[in-house]
Amino acid sequence: YEAMGDPFVALSDLLAEQLNDGGDEAKPPVFRREDGRIAVRSCDLKDWLLVLKNVGRCGKVAIHEMLQGCEVYFEPFQPPPRNSELVARLERLKAEQEQREYDKMVDNVSAGKLSKKRSNTSPRSEFRQTQRQLGLVVNFVVTVVAAFFFGYYACYNITSFPGRMFGGLLFALVVFFVDVYFLIKKI
Repeated sequence: YEAMGDPFVALSDLLAEQLNDGGDEAKPPVFRREDGRIAVRSCDLKDWLLVLKNVGRCGKVAIHEMLQGCEVYFEPFQPPPRNSELVARLERLKAEQEQREYDKMVDNVSAGKLSKKRSNTSPRSEFRQTQRQLGLVVNFVVTVVAAFFFGYYACYNITSFPGRMFGGLLFALVVFFVDVYFLIKKI
């Protein structure tokens, strides 16, 4: 409510006559709306109606009867003009923030940093890393093959050849997915 300001009241014909005919009984400041009706701020209208009632100019007409035909409205909100210094400061801060975000995004893409990383890597460390990865692959393959043979021989006395193959493949498949899970988790 306070952000919109004090509401206005577009006066009814009866109140407009009282305003035009009356003397100097603390007349409120009036405004003309675009449609030609006279409007008064609601706080000023209340005081003016009480003065009219006390002076006796209203006769036996009650205040609520005088208010019939009035229309309450709010003026459209007019934002205050922006301070040029504030606008310049906001633009500068926004540009700085965008630059920080860009620098953070391309932080690890810098050519200088890439060349430093390459100069620190020696053929020996690359060989160790390749050897470690090759060991993981060999371990993976041996584990899956061993699981297949375990499943195949576990079903040897229970079923025929297709059943043994199915048992071996089932065990190998389970071990395969478990190994893949732990490899991904390790990386």
